[in-house]
Amino acid sequence: MQKISEKWLREWIDPGVSINELAEHLTNLGLEVDGVTRQVLPGKGAVIAEVTSIDSHPNSQKLTICKVTDGTSNYDVVCGAPNVTPGLRTALVRVGGELADGTKIVKQKIGGFDSNGMLCSNVELGYGADSGKIVEFAPDTALGTSLSEVVDFDDVVIEIDLTPNRGDCFSIRGVAREVALVNQLKFNDLEVKPVEPKHYDIVPIELDDPVGCPRYLGRVIKRINPHAITPEWMVQRLISSGLRPISPVVDVTNYVMLELGQPLHAFDLELVKKGIKVRKAEEGETIVLLDGREVELTSEMLLITDGITPVAVAGVMGGEHSGIQTDTTDIFIECAYFDPLAITGTARTFGIQTDASTRYERGVDYELQYKGMERVTQLLLDIVGGSPGPVIDAFEPKTLPQRRQVEISFELMDRLVGESLDQAEVTGIFERLGLQPVVEEDSWKCTVPSHRFDISIPEDLVEEVVRVHGYNEIGSKVPSQQLNIKDELAQIHNLHDLKQAMSRLGYFEVITYSFISRELNGMFLPELSPLGLQNPISEDKASMRKSLIPGLLGALQYNLDRVQEDVRLFESGMCFRDLGNQVEQETYLSGVQVGCSLPENWTHIKNTLDFFDVKGDIQQFGEELGVPLKFAKTATTPSHFHPGQTATISVDGIDIGFVGRLHPTIEEKVKMEAVYAFEIAVSALLKRRVQQFVSFSHFPATRRDIALLLDEEVTADNVEQLARENLGSLLEDFRIFDLYDGEGIEEGKKSLAIGLTLRDLKKTLKETEVTEVVDNLVHEFSTKLGAERR
Repeated sequence: MQKISEKWLREWIDPGVSINELAEHLTNLGLEVDGVTRQVLPGKGAVIAEVTSIDSHPNSQKLTICKVTDGTSNYDVVCGAPNVTPGLRTALVRVGGELADGTKIVKQKIGGFDSNGMLCSNVELGYGADSGKIVEFAPDTALGTSLSEVVDFDDVVIEIDLTPNRGDCFSIRGVAREVALVNQLKFNDLEVKPVEPKHYDIVPIELDDPVGCPRYLGRVIKRINPHAITPEWMVQRLISSGLRPISPVVDVTNYVMLELGQPLHAFDLELVKKGIKVRKAEEGETIVLLDGREVELTSEMLLITDGITPVAVAGVMGGEHSGIQTDTTDIFIECAYFDPLAITGTARTFGIQTDASTRYERGVDYELQYKGMERVTQLLLDIVGGSPGPVIDAFEPKTLPQRRQVEISFELMDRLVGESLDQAEVTGIFERLGLQPVVEEDSWKCTVPSHRFDISIPEDLVEEVVRVHGYNEIGSKVPSQQLNIKDELAQIHNLHDLKQAMSRLGYFEVITYSFISRELNGMFLPELSPLGLQNPISEDKASMRKSLIPGLLGALQYNLDRVQEDVRLFESGMCFRDLGNQVEQETYLSGVQVGCSLPENWTHIKNTLDFFDVKGDIQQFGEELGVPLKFAKTATTPSHFHPGQTATISVDGIDIGFVGRLHPTIEEKVKMEAVYAFEIAVSALLKRRVQQFVSFSHFPATRRDIALLLDEEVTADNVEQLARENLGSLLEDFRIFDLYDGEGIEEGKKSLAIGLTLRDLKKTLKETEVTEVVDNLVHEFSTKLGAERR
């Protein structure tokens, strides 16, 4: 939250509008005004009074007994201020009144004498810095007048909630620049003339981390007045901005920060005279901050040191012993540019948020340091005096940010805005933003000023134009777009559909790491080299998985160890396979299963899983998705599958995966038995066949069973495909109900029994028609498959 004094702002730029209009302007620019508050003098009951006489306090050399009048009544007041004298007109808070901090004034005895009120300093009244003296007013100030009528404390505080990208507006200068921009006024920047050095004492500066701190300015100022006080006008501006006055030197550095947006810090020269070194902290190093807390540092934090010992956490807070003391006469002023990434998070680690860290984290103007140094020097000389030395500049040009150029075409500007803006207006906005636009044939080429960290791409330029032009000035249009819903959308599965289908089959989903050990990875697809990690978190996660099955086996073992006998698990995820000239990254759906095919029950025996149970699961899975999966004996079995109990899964003639039992060597290594698994490429499952409505028949069906003697190489799928091709719409159901290759069947042959359910949609099939159809089919089986009817 940034607090801005209206009076101070209008000294920089006065647009001639009311405070409410001014707040609306700022909000429309993106600087959201959260509140507008009229500032009132704290405390109650303070009036102008005159000290008519004083007497020494008999019990204390530091106290005096004063006779005081407010023009109406007389009061006895005990006072300890060194400047109290007869005839002095000052502020009196009578009994019943309150000080700025809420302390109520009551009649009390001080050193044995009654005190009927309190003569106050400006700190106690809430509008000045501590000087140890009571406030003094001109001799002609009317007695009894309320303090609020005498002290010019009337101001309005504007509270702005800045977004993280607008660090340039954490200053009066930045907000004034925005006010000038929206009101099309000339922005007159503060002119700061260089201060001539009176001596040439310097402090050596070393940048050990030029990335975190590309520029560090310093200046020695000698023989300042340690007893000077902060002027009232500066105190009031600090208070209006939410800062507490501390001491003249600290107040001046805070004032310049509020004015220009450049944080500064003042060190006692005695503590840093041997040199300044900006470096990263050592892990575990500690420092006591100005607030008295000792904090432990990490190696990512940036430090200011005296060459050895930390004296400040860069961009956050100074050290306890490096600050200005009451008797300090020689000081060293720091004015630096710190990279935002070097400061971000440090303050939050310590549980604090300082005004400096807030600005540095969001980005400070990297061309502002000289102006900030000369301005703070100028004010210090006016307030505390002293003798300035030369500006010491340590910088690394290679890491100091440079002004960026951003180009945007006329066409892109109009397209993103939604309407065509006058090119002259856009050029004028760019000029007022300080972007130095160059109008090309079909574009603007802009140079981003050093205070705007947030402008880096063409879209940022569009945002700047629109907020200055006015969001409310952009016309609204109802989008008009013809939407063509493609039929393909109804034919696309998503991964959620696949997972739901697996869940309905009784499988539980698991999620495992993509990283597995090199040893385990080598057991699966050993012909492919595993992709190793350069910096693995542990040895058991040192390579990218080539298959999902290793992770599933770990989850399976976890369940078996907890006495789960029947386990079905599946996982979907990326696998990473090094193909030599490229890395294949494909999503797979895999599963593992052990135990029994059906839950234990008194109606049936306890059957252990076999290949056909798992194959049946995958077949039902495909039917649910509308994907016609086919199974065939594998020509080349993957090394982690059993060569005699594995089938290739295909769709439309394309192999997409495998199903079967794991290889015995794998089972032995993982210490499990009869583990069945499947692995399917997901991409082939995402396209589904939309189910078509088929009219049902009112006529009865008939069934014919046929036993065929076939060569072992002929698959059941060959038989079914040929039957469907020949019978067409007459075939309502095809079913294999027996397979026999025992006694009576010659070697190399097998007997396959199939059931054919036939139905015509338009008539009742006659016996002769059915016989003719079946005979023709048997002939086809004989001709194309070499089958014999048994």
